[in-house]
Amino acid sequence: VNILNGLISPQLAIKEKKIAFFGDSIMWGRDGSGTSTTRVGQHIPNIVASILNSEYENYGESSLGWIHAGSTHDNAYDLISHTDLTGFDVAVLCFGVNDGFTAIGDYNSTDETTCLGQFNKIIGYLGTTYPNMRVIVFAPFNGSNAGSYPNYWYGTPGGQAYSRGTL
Repeated sequence: VNILNGLISPQLAIKEKKIAFFGDSIMWGRDGSGTSTTRVGQHIPNIVASILNSEYENYGESSLGWIHAGSTHDNAYDLISHTDLTGFDVAVLCFGVNDGFTAIGDYNSTDETTCLGQFNKIIGYLGTTYPNMRVIVFAPFNGSNAGSYPNYWYGTPGGQAYSRGTL
């Protein structure tokens, strides 16, 4: 709830807006029990939109990542670019859990085989196609894909690890 206090402040004016939520199964509403069932009415978009008195659409997709393919899309950009966001005020992006041990890339990367390359592609697309839309990005949540390296989520082919905080 503390993070939401900033989102309802008059300066940010996120309250009472139409929000599109994008992410993996955590955003979609997976309940964490090891099954693919959703907790009806308890998923993140429902809770956040309720607090912000906002309309929303939940575009979360199980297994999806910045690079990692989900159940129906090749990556986050594929999902976002195939979604009509006309009329939305805010896009919330929450990917990364399923990209464990993939290359994070450099800050201004345009290399689409890296997480930050895909991230920059998405930000460029949203900024060009929906220039008045606000974008909120969550760092990836630690999940089971971290294996025995929970503090070092992203890696490179050579095995060098990066903290997920870098993203």
